[in-house]
Amino acid sequence: MPAKADGKVNINELAPLLVKEPLFMFLCPRQDKREDFIRKYLAHFIPKYQKEGMVDISPSGIISMLYDPEDYDYKISGKKSLPLKQSRFAGNVLDHANIVNDIVDIIVPEWFEVRVLNVFVTQDCSDEEIMSVVNKYKKLADEEGFVLLYETLSKRLLPYFEKAGYETGYARNIMNTRFFQTVMTYNA
Repeated sequence: MPAKADGKVNINELAPLLVKEPLFMFLCPRQDKREDFIRKYLAHFIPKYQKEGMVDISPSGIISMLYDPEDYDYKISGKKSLPLKQSRFAGNVLDHANIVNDIVDIIVPEWFEVRVLNVFVTQDCSDEEIMSVVNKYKKLADEEGFVLLYETLSKRLLPYFEKAGYETGYARNIMNTRFFQTVMTYNA
């Protein structure tokens, strides 16, 4: 079990379960280095978003991270950033963040409040648990009145978001790679 009831995550248990997650495959193309990269990535971003109340970890290992692209720090800095910053794949993290920011600027008018959602799912998550996460953020967008963008390089969760009323706002190969990036929108 990667996450405990108190929301703390065991990154060492979770990292091997995410090596086939397309975003991590894109960020770290070297399979032999990917598990270590995922540990560094999660060790940096989970505490950063937990501090802001923008990360949720389910007991079976669904990690959801929500952020405001206006507040996103387009550099790797802060607590537990050094190992990720020193990774030879750190540039890919920043390139991806810039690509997502450009997409946000294209598909959402600047006067709308926007949040971007990333969801990482291990293989043993149930359909009900996935839908619960999808609906949680939809409800939050309704309550707080922001446009919610789900960004992914995986097609696995797209049917869940479609079922919840999200619409595809952007879909194409990312940077001439084999990875297909999709951004789905939900407008409260």
